[in-house]
Amino acid sequence: MPQLVSRERLQEANALLGLARSAIEVFGPVVSGIVVATLGFGIVFAVDAMSFVASLGCLAAMRLPRAIERGERRSVLAEAIDGLRVVRERRWITAGLVCDLVFNLAFAAYFVLGPVVYEQHFDGPRDWGLAMTAAGVGAIVGGLLVLRLRPARPLRAAYIFSFVTPAVLLALAVPLSLPVVVAGSLLISIAAVLVNTYWATMEQQHVPAAYLSRVDSLGWMISLVAFPIGSVLAGPLSDAIGVGATLVAAAALMTIGLAAALSVRDFRELRRLDDDTTTEIL
Repeated sequence: MPQLVSRERLQEANALLGLARSAIEVFGPVVSGIVVATLGFGIVFAVDAMSFVASLGCLAAMRLPRAIERGERRSVLAEAIDGLRVVRERRWITAGLVCDLVFNLAFAAYFVLGPVVYEQHFDGPRDWGLAMTAAGVGAIVGGLLVLRLRPARPLRAAYIFSFVTPAVLLALAVPLSLPVVVAGSLLISIAAVLVNTYWATMEQQHVPAAYLSRVDSLGWMISLVAFPIGSVLAGPLSDAIGVGATLVAAAALMTIGLAAALSVRDFRELRRLDDDTTTEIL
């Protein structure tokens, strides 16, 4: 992304990418369902295949205006270690990655035990479907927000707002009324979009371009490892201590992770590099 747009437009570019993904997640199944119902399965797969061809055409048409100076290529392990060095030299990245590790480990309980709560206390699949629809809408709303909101300290703003996620888990543990928990699903998605967009923008602005992919890959690795481990643990833990207690424990773990990250000054005080155009929000 830093090769395609100026530093001042990175947030908008990241927001548009996220908005496009969110819109597809909401409207894609609807459109495909209509195509299946009217034209059949074969046409759906044909359209799907052509979408990949269209994506390839878009990538082939890209012209990157700026080249990245690259050092001598080394082994994958050596470059991974080099990326880890860059992370360790930046306390704000370390704090964020540790927080994400803890947060994703705990957040898995929402998707494992959320359907159980909806089955036991609400109208099962119908109401869980409402919650997931609200989540899709929340992702679109979040995308629209990050197109406009330009806090001077993006990570502080996003991670403070992310406290809504453990609050929603506590609401499920009780549980509170259906409108409250469905609204909570919407807020969770907004928080996720804020974190993902602002984090990507700060990485692109503060990490040297030659190391960006290595640093980003470490973040993805942490997220991809933590979430399935949390998914595996949530079920047995709920059998041992109960669904509500497991959700409370997950909420507590999330809160600790968020508070720990925000306690690191380099993390919460990290500023945009285009401060002349920012609005102080938090």
